[in-house]
Amino acid sequence: MLQKYSVLLVCLLFLFGACRKEETISVSFEVLSVNENINIHKIIFLSDSVGFACGGRQFDYGAIFKTTNNGNNWKKVYSSNLRSVYNLHFVDDSKGYAGGDSMLLLTTNDRGENWNEFWFDTIPRDKYQRTAFKNFFFFNENEFLMVGGQNYDSGLIYKTTDAGNNWIFKTFENELKGIYFIDELNGYLSGYGVIYKTNDGGLSYQLCSIKGDFFTSVYFGDKDNGVAVGYNGGIYKTQNAGNNWKTIVKPNKAFEKRTHFNDIKFGDTNIGYAVGSDGLLMITEDGGNNWKLAKKFCDDNLFSITILTNKLLLITSEKGKIYKVSL
Repeated sequence: MLQKYSVLLVCLLFLFGACRKEETISVSFEVLSVNENINIHKIIFLSDSVGFACGGRQFDYGAIFKTTNNGNNWKKVYSSNLRSVYNLHFVDDSKGYAGGDSMLLLTTNDRGENWNEFWFDTIPRDKYQRTAFKNFFFFNENEFLMVGGQNYDSGLIYKTTDAGNNWIFKTFENELKGIYFIDELNGYLSGYGVIYKTNDGGLSYQLCSIKGDFFTSVYFGDKDNGVAVGYNGGIYKTQNAGNNWKTIVKPNKAFEKRTHFNDIKFGDTNIGYAVGSDGLLMITEDGGNNWKLAKKFCDDNLFSITILTNKLLLITSEKGKIYKVSL
């Protein structure tokens, strides 16, 4: 009889555990759309009403869109039949940059109405000529870096200190996607199986002791504390300038549901957000030590985060959609 009740107790405990739900944060949202069936990779707003979005399909089509009414309507201001556009940045109300497939760098000097292709005087060997510029990091209007990669095995970073008049570049054997600099000397690159650090402004890079994921995005709140996310579903944190990393959220395992992180952004040193596949949004309020799951609001893949305030996000997605999410 005792054995019977023991089995019943175990079954009840199992049922209770199976029914328990992970703590979630409720969100509300609205959907903005550029009215084209493409992935939107990045969105920025220069004011309350004026914004830009870019996207496309790899080696097939790319476009940049502009809104002047808070994203309610969008006008196409650039398109390409060959190259997707992955990122854009404005240094002031008039001058901006965008990057895409095959080392595409676009510039504008008229508030994004017209975009011109920049031609590099020096380019790396043939293996890297189809490399896509995926991300920017700007120190000021004259000094910035562009990072990118292709097919997991070719990475590239370009740096200018005079607004693009002159460039230096370095090549890597791993695709790169993420970049974050704490100051003009100390920074990090993340990519396929690697995170690199530099303490000389990018003249040289050293491998950090972390591997086992495609590290799609990285952020540092100060010189010691950093967080990275991976396409294989992991979240990682360092407290000693990248020398050691702790796994906060474990990456995917075989035969389990797979998640993929695409971007991480912090509004301040404590509050941060990570997005990924199948509508995944996670929030931290303690600098990345603990993460909560946002209540699912869509089934789309989410690509990048723009923080308007610590409670209001713009998240890019598939099918020309941008989610405006309030927490």
